[in-house]
Amino acid sequence: MELLVKDKEAFFELSEKHNTIAQELGLIQQRLSANEFNRSKAKATLRELEKEPDTTKTYQSVGRMFLQTPIGSVRDDLTQQVAQYDESIKNLTLKGQYFEKELKEVEDNIKELTVFPEKP
Repeated sequence: MELLVKDKEAFFELSEKHNTIAQELGLIQQRLSANEFNRSKAKATLRELEKEPDTTKTYQSVGRMFLQTPIGSVRDDLTQQVAQYDESIKNLTLKGQYFEKELKEVEDNIKELTVFPEKP
């Protein structure tokens, strides 16, 4: 059975929408993975710095040089980074759930469009 012209157009529109949503979902998952990795790296660094005494010399990179920075300042910066990563991960997770729901709806619409009723 052939699809009607309007059904073909709807099918192609849904296919394009499906591809766009799937691509966006992939990008969100990549950003989520990167943020989770960076958060775990910042947490590990913070754990190690917590073991060090307050008199320990620490350095932060600024461009192509390193500046001596008080350890308390480095700890505060890392704590802020972890909080920022947590917030970003939360937002990306919500976006990902939204796009997964949208993708499911588009897939269901494509299935409805391509399923033909059986002849009696």
